[in-house]
Amino acid sequence: FSGIAAARMAATETERRMGVLVLDIGAGCTEYVLYRAGYPCFTGVVPVGGDHMTNDLAFGLRIGTLSADKLKITHASAALEHVGKDEKVWLLGDKNVGDRPVRREAIAQILMARVNELFEIIKADLGALADPEIIPGGVVLTGGSSRLDGIDLLAGRAFKVSARCAEPTA
Repeated sequence: FSGIAAARMAATETERRMGVLVLDIGAGCTEYVLYRAGYPCFTGVVPVGGDHMTNDLAFGLRIGTLSADKLKITHASAALEHVGKDEKVWLLGDKNVGDRPVRREAIAQILMARVNELFEIIKADLGALADPEIIPGGVVLTGGSSRLDGIDLLAGRAFKVSARCAEPTA
């Protein structure tokens, strides 16, 4: 299970001993591992990942998936408070829709809905184990889609604990 391997790299030994939830958010799915007393005690896989976020942007903004993925990487945030109400991004159109500006707030609303849904699914899977007292080490996010601006803020709110994005190791 690659989720355990990712968790060993992303979470510190102290976090694992305290109790930590590690979310490995990949392109097609999210694997998660809950550690208690230094050992994995619950694992799971949710078939929702970064590709779903990209597809939501493509559908919601009526752009191609390649443009949506580039937009997600360069200009997107999952947290409304990270974007100004008047901030806009210029989208290059295609044969069906011309070039146009789009509010970053609209982009954040689309992504926030999908990210919150992902966290709610994981909380439901964990049941009583999602209690903040069981995961005092917080939530550690890893994987390509963990780089989405504001995703750690939403994770902290959803699980009611501290949340951080893992730093790549050399």
